[in-house]
Amino acid sequence: MKHKYPEHVAQYKYQSWQIEIVIAGGILYGLFQTTDVLKEFFYFFYPISEVTSNKIILLFGSYILTWVLLIGFTANLILRAIWLGYLGISFWFPADINYDKLRAGNAYKIKLKNQPTVDLRLITLEKWCNLSFSFAILLGFIVFGLLVSLSLIIFTLDSLSIDLANNALFTYVLGAILLIAQLGFIDRLLVYNPNKKTLWSRIKIVIIKFFRIVTLSFLYQRELLVLLTNTRKWLLNTFIILYIAIAVLISGNQIGQFFDSGTIRLSLFDDRENYFLRTSPRLVSSEYENNLQSGDKIYSACIQDEIIKDDYIKFFMVGWNDFDNYLGRKLTENNFKKDIPWQQLETSKEVDSFVQINISQWQKAMNQTFQLSIDGDARKELEWYRYKHPLTNETGYITYVFINDIEKGNHIISLNTVILFNNGKLRERNFINIPFIKM
Repeated sequence: MKHKYPEHVAQYKYQSWQIEIVIAGGILYGLFQTTDVLKEFFYFFYPISEVTSNKIILLFGSYILTWVLLIGFTANLILRAIWLGYLGISFWFPADINYDKLRAGNAYKIKLKNQPTVDLRLITLEKWCNLSFSFAILLGFIVFGLLVSLSLIIFTLDSLSIDLANNALFTYVLGAILLIAQLGFIDRLLVYNPNKKTLWSRIKIVIIKFFRIVTLSFLYQRELLVLLTNTRKWLLNTFIILYIAIAVLISGNQIGQFFDSGTIRLSLFDDRENYFLRTSPRLVSSEYENNLQSGDKIYSACIQDEIIKDDYIKFFMVGWNDFDNYLGRKLTENNFKKDIPWQQLETSKEVDSFVQINISQWQKAMNQTFQLSIDGDARKELEWYRYKHPLTNETGYITYVFINDIEKGNHIISLNTVILFNNGKLRERNFINIPFIKM
């Protein structure tokens, strides 16, 4: 009798599995590239745009969403590879085990016959393949909805000048609470009886509907209920929380390699306890221009080399958005004009005179905003210029510090500035310290 495959197996054997592997493989490749793109995006926009909690949440959320999909699609690809391997055996030997040639006792043969056949194992694997793919998409919607609701809350708190909006621990705790609420706990707390038309029941209906819109749970609520009502709720909810927690842990560790606030740094295969010390001196390769290649980012500031053989230091710093408020105040105090009053200047000599005076006022404002020093010795009345770095394409300011007066040996060039916050508060800040050797 010719063996007949179940319809599901036959369809996937000839069609769907190929498409699924191509899609999962392509998405995996793209997602692996995404983390590098996000890092480049951060390096480019973080210094030059206004830093808010929501922008940091956007960075974290993008990483978390990427890893949620990566984990799910990786599981899908592994399961589909196993499925394909089993399918090859089933295709060549569709009759399953040949018990006539099996040298074993009857008890063992009976035990094998009671176990799932190759076809049933294929169907089970197929279900897990489909579920892993669908589960990754579902969790992607959950995480995206979580980020939207979290961003709205943080934006509201930030608009009200509540300090909690900038607290990393608060953001993590709030995110955990919102996740638990998204999994249906808010509905259980606000269970309403549609037969009772009371004011409180109407309020609860409005709260639930508002929450579902804000968290985008209306996009996936029915699919989530299908899973919850056909599995053990506590087990599924625990799995979802652990799944997302792993994605958060991986994302926090990855971002922690280039951003400190609210992140972690794990070195699973590096047991050097006394190496990664925050206060230990170190050299950062991107702070030296000779190390840069096309496409690299300086992010903060750089000089030409670790070993200075010139009589000067070429100091370039990225023009951060944080500098604007205080620099703008100093420009106003020094009577700097942002535009040339052409109507008031009748001759080219008057224009040239105005420009020279205006540049002088700009230089005063720059030197009042940025204080460069070498080993604590302040360097005053420097000549600053706006500059676009040819390798990194970052825009900022450049100056040349003459160092004929310092001895050969180890030195540190430091940049200090003053940050003027939107609420009027001032804070002195050490922007960067770059070690170098004078030859």
